[in-house]
Amino acid sequence: MTDQTASTRRAFLKGGAILAAPLTAATAAHAATDPAAERLALLEDEKAVRGLQAALVQRLNAGAHDAAAELFAEPQNAAFDPAVRRVTTEADAEFLEVQPGRTQASARLAVSVATEAPVEPWCPLVDMARQQGEGVVRAAGRRVLETDYVKRDGVWKIARAELRAV
Repeated sequence: MTDQTASTRRAFLKGGAILAAPLTAATAAHAATDPAAERLALLEDEKAVRGLQAALVQRLNAGAHDAAAELFAEPQNAAFDPAVRRVTTEADAEFLEVQPGRTQASARLAVSVATEAPVEPWCPLVDMARQQGEGVVRAAGRRVLETDYVKRDGVWKIARAELRAV
């Protein structure tokens, strides 16, 4: 091998190393802020929030208000309308936003709500209707289930849930 060939090879390898250094640094920085890993974590958080929302609706439909309160970060702040008998979610009528730090989220879900409340005030005629299985006012309507979520110790909990009129 001649000196000319050796110096050309060294120059080529040296130039390649110089060009590769910024790419290596960029790859290392890219690995630290991998967009695929970030996207996966965001999708996992969205899935957890949707699961929590579905569990809330399921427990409200079952009338298990104490079990629904367990889904809240502060169970004593969970308040539910006892007249609500059925909550039905509407397909593709959801807005879910997980905050950039992925410790808070909010959701708006279009729902149909069926309510049943006893007729007030009490009187003998209403009492007779109740004995025959009536004496209640049934209604159904569209509402929006607005829910705020908070992530504590890696677990999503409900911070606030409210059924609002459309």
